[in-house]
Amino acid sequence: MKKNIINITIIVLLGASTVYFATRVFYPKVSDIEQKLWLEANEVNKTCPANIDEATRLDNATVFPNNCFQYNYTLINLLRNDVNPEMAIKSIEPKIIANIKKDPGFKIFKDAQSTLNYNYRDRNGDFAFKIVITPDKYR
Repeated sequence: MKKNIINITIIVLLGASTVYFATRVFYPKVSDIEQKLWLEANEVNKTCPANIDEATRLDNATVFPNNCFQYNYTLINLLRNDVNPEMAIKSIEPKIIANIKKDPGFKIFKDAQSTLNYNYRDRNGDFAFKIVITPDKYR
């Protein structure tokens, strides 16, 4: 009887420790910054899809590793071939940076020194271009 209890105890302890270590390996702890970014993405996503202007719709936001937050947009009226990525980036990027600097809603990103991606797709869902705003651009 005592031997059975000892065997069961050993099996339970081995099982519990295996589960503990497996969760640490396969589900690593999410950083506090990443948790805050996911909360922010969830708040943005509650309002999506949202028309930003007559040509642009915000579809959703997501979080990527290494402190990266991404907004995903659709260019409602354009096809990928209608877009000159270099010109679009040159036109849009300064406006985004100015907005990040002045809008208090971006404080979470500035405090965390997050990289902000602005990903644009055409009306068919094909990739058009991406603007990457690193902390050195909005400080």
